[in-house]
Amino acid sequence: MALPRGAAMLRAAAFGALARSGAASVLQGWRIRKQEVSILTFHRVSDEHDPLWPAMPVRTFSKVLERVAGQCDLIGLDGLLEGRSYGKRPLVAISFDDGYLDFYEHALPVIRRIGIPVTHCICPGLVDSDELPWTQHVGQYLQQRAGRDVQLSNGLRFSIPKQPTEPYFLALLQKLFALPHEERDRVILEMRAESSRPPGLRLMNWDELRACQATGVDIGSHSMTHSHYPGLEREDLLRWDISESRERIANELAIAPTVFAFPSGYYDARSLRLVESCGYKVALICEDQVFQLADVVRSGALQVLPRLNIADRSADEEWLRALGFHQRMKHVFGGREFHFDPRRLAVETSIPASFTGVR
Repeated sequence: MALPRGAAMLRAAAFGALARSGAASVLQGWRIRKQEVSILTFHRVSDEHDPLWPAMPVRTFSKVLERVAGQCDLIGLDGLLEGRSYGKRPLVAISFDDGYLDFYEHALPVIRRIGIPVTHCICPGLVDSDELPWTQHVGQYLQQRAGRDVQLSNGLRFSIPKQPTEPYFLALLQKLFALPHEERDRVILEMRAESSRPPGLRLMNWDELRACQATGVDIGSHSMTHSHYPGLEREDLLRWDISESRERIANELAIAPTVFAFPSGYYDARSLRLVESCGYKVALICEDQVFQLADVVRSGALQVLPRLNIADRSADEEWLRALGFHQRMKHVFGGREFHFDPRRLAVETSIPASFTGVR
């Protein structure tokens, strides 16, 4: 979440001092003793400013990956299912969601230089239509109508601040998530028609995705069009969205993806069942938790894995987040479960992620 410049500088200084204090070594030791695995998830890497959904600056991204690669053992997601043993350094995997062009422009050169395995989950329906995720349209609508009182066609009213903030944006997304699927689609089309896309903001096309694949990037699915699955009542449409995204990627890239990342992290027992039946081996969710290597199922069943969302903070803070500092603080002071418990996936009701910057 973006902070005022002064607060951001103070926070960065505090985490810099913490990183230099030896905290990272302690965290690494805990990870190794418990044989904990963390999957880091990134979205955008760019120096262009977006106050509602900040991208990670290129220099910060480079520093974070250099530290991770230098002090952790990096593994591809498929490798987790192949009986990998734990070594003498923390075990980490890297993932991306959405497929923005800035991955190709800014992140990929860093990834190639360092030489790390990466899985990038895309929405092939958006690639085909040269569209953006619907959450991006909401952000553009707020910025281009800042300071106005608006009423949407479904009767939803809200006053947009003169300078919309990320918390305001995320709160509005929560209201939109709660709408029925068809009603939300109508509202998003309305917002899209009344706003414009900034020049140069787009997703990668198939040629660029093929270039990423040629360098070793594993391409996974993020649904066809970034739909909100808990609100999609018709199971036939949900199955189509999950299966068609896999087939479309296979048709273009000649390899059927084995990894599926739930849009915005929202999932339930029904969507998990369909993801498994459509042939995926790994389902990624956004619980901001680590898991233990012993919890990885190698029996052929769908493996559901949580991820840590790495955002736009300082390199020191994101390095400590990758090692579990933030998660341990939530565990100590908030009583939150530390390790992801795969047994709770049997719950039949929707289990949403905490939506605090998850794309």
